[in-house]
Amino acid sequence: MKISAAFKSLLLCSAAIAILYGCTAINSLPTAARAGDTVTFAVGSPDNMAVTNTTAVYLPNAGGSVPLTIKSIVRLYPDQTSPSVANSSNSYWQITSTSGHQPWVNIIIIDLPASGLPVGDGVVQFTTTASYPTIADTVNNIPIALEILSGTGSPHPLEYNIGLGATQTGLLRNIEASHNVTVHPVFDPNATWPTYGAVEITLQFAADGTPPSSFQLLPEDVSPYTGSQRVVMQKVAGDTLTVSYASPTGLLEFYEPRFVIIPLPARALSAAAPASMPSAPPTVQSVRYFDIDGVLVAGPSTGDYVVEMN
Repeated sequence: MKISAAFKSLLLCSAAIAILYGCTAINSLPTAARAGDTVTFAVGSPDNMAVTNTTAVYLPNAGGSVPLTIKSIVRLYPDQTSPSVANSSNSYWQITSTSGHQPWVNIIIIDLPASGLPVGDGVVQFTTTASYPTIADTVNNIPIALEILSGTGSPHPLEYNIGLGATQTGLLRNIEASHNVTVHPVFDPNATWPTYGAVEITLQFAADGTPPSSFQLLPEDVSPYTGSQRVVMQKVAGDTLTVSYASPTGLLEFYEPRFVIIPLPARALSAAAPASMPSAPPTVQSVRYFDIDGVLVAGPSTGDYVVEMN
């Protein structure tokens, strides 16, 4: 799905500065809007931020408060060939090393209410339970400036050209996170685990549910920042899924085995519909760690892994 060029530019510009450090921008984009207009906010690199765990309120400088409805939350990632990825000496490494996940910037999109917003300066205050990198402050502590102009606007239609002069309205849900299972070790920035040559995680799926062969694996990649050059492999055996990470450099960090599982599309199953999500999250059956010589070594236990149904 495409979104309009103007709105895409709005999103990218909003994140252009904040994405350098995974930080929260102190201004909305645009910085001033009418009641009813669409505004965006770059709110740093939190994990698991969603509409269900994040709220917003407008606080006019003149006093009072106006609840805001969050329309969508999407992630922006840097190009994989950009200096932000290729140059691991920059602040992106700090995001990864203090969060355990890829660098990204969350963009919150809000259609302002058409009435009830007093003209003048104010701030938007967000509250979220999403977890931030330990290097960054959370958006909970950073009011974001927004000036309300006179007049009444309207939500951005997100229209794009589909050819032959025809237009179509874009759907933000097509670029939002879909239902998934996320697996990762609990991140501890003070952990003293060594680096590894390989890590092997085995998941057990419910025997009466959708088999693991109906899912596709989407591993996160922080190797540009760790130097692990990791390779990810998977093996399905009955109701178990084994995911193996191998590092030819022996620099695999304990937090790198982080991946998402989503249903395979219908075309991959030769079926009329895609696979369904499992009725219950799989369990981590075993985790094994090896050094670069293939010797079994210590690492986080199965109890240190999180399996989240999102």
